[in-house]
Amino acid sequence: ETTNHNLILGLDYVFDQHWGIGVQIPYLKRKHAHIHNPHEDEIAEGEEPEREEWNFSGIGDVRAVGRYQFDLGGTVVGAHAGLKLPTGKRDGSNDAGEVAERTLQLGTGSTDVITGVFAKGQIAETLLRWFAQTQWQYAIKTKDDFRPGDEITVDLGLRYLFTDAFAANIQLNTRYKRRDSGANAE
Repeated sequence: ETTNHNLILGLDYVFDQHWGIGVQIPYLKRKHAHIHNPHEDEIAEGEEPEREEWNFSGIGDVRAVGRYQFDLGGTVVGAHAGLKLPTGKRDGSNDAGEVAERTLQLGTGSTDVITGVFAKGQIAETLLRWFAQTQWQYAIKTKDDFRPGDEITVDLGLRYLFTDAFAANIQLNTRYKRRDSGANAE
């Protein structure tokens, strides 16, 4: 059983109509529990299965992504590129001193390249807007024989503008992630 609570502080700065940068700083709270020896032949007679638990909280891996966009006459298109930095802790342990598996840690220990493209526009002369984005994340520097799998995301959506300050969104987000690799991967 794993419970995650994620709070992400996003800072965004726009230099002009073309250039911008965004930084995301995640604060993660994660609770995980599992049965260490679930097979009957691993448990001595009269013993209960061993339950292991971890509770972590702290800053995860920070992301900094720059972007460039331009207007094609009502449709804005652009590209973004940046890095995910290894700022999250990766050696968290429980009360018994057992270090959690790497996928449960607050950070991966890797530096990843993030790149992608996006587009957004208006549907005819309505208050309805559309947006689309795809992104690829790839680890370029890893630590402790753990390499997170490549990740591709695709996001599509519609936004209806009720006022200049209030809008409703509906979106579809998909994510494909390859398996982690290395001796410390599960």
